[in-house]
Amino acid sequence: MNEVEFANYKKSVLEKGDKSKKGGEDEKIKKLNQVINTFSPLVTLSSCSGRVVLLNVSQKYNKKNSFWVFSSHDTVNTQTLWNSLKNFDGDGRVYLKFEGAILHVACKSLRVAKSLMEWSRYSGFTRSVILSVEGKVVVELISNPTMTIPVKNNGETLITKKYLNELVSEGNELLEGTWEILNKLKDNLRETRVFS
Repeated sequence: MNEVEFANYKKSVLEKGDKSKKGGEDEKIKKLNQVINTFSPLVTLSSCSGRVVLLNVSQKYNKKNSFWVFSSHDTVNTQTLWNSLKNFDGDGRVYLKFEGAILHVACKSLRVAKSLMEWSRYSGFTRSVILSVEGKVVVELISNPTMTIPVKNNGETLITKKYLNELVSEGNELLEGTWEILNKLKDNLRETRVFS
């Protein structure tokens, strides 16, 4: 894409706004998105600051056959998750997931995408890949590995409250580490002139 085409594309993306289930940007990633979008050759397409989810899957594990029993973009306490788990009486399997941050960013060129990937790795993102090079280049940035544990199957709770407490402690640390990485990338991008 040339500069004019990318500028028009970026304008249309930013005018459309957020179309996520949540209906708005996560507060913990909003400032990073703002910094990214100040650079003319970059535009954020989607983002999540990390979350805790109890996910019910009625058939084989896929998004079409699943729904959230519980979801939070903040740290959680054991009792809240335990109550949600115990109160759910549906069929299928329920997974407890702690997911790190994920961003999709469109870049004007491959050179810009490679530079963004370098900065993201330097800031602590564990995975950065180019998803598409057709027209615009789309980069996916993922901060941390996810933790996914089956916790209920067809109404039967598979874990104890004590074990859930251990998982919550570990998962909350994962989320807090994710937010540190987001802030580090935000600060590093503010200081760079590479995309100006």
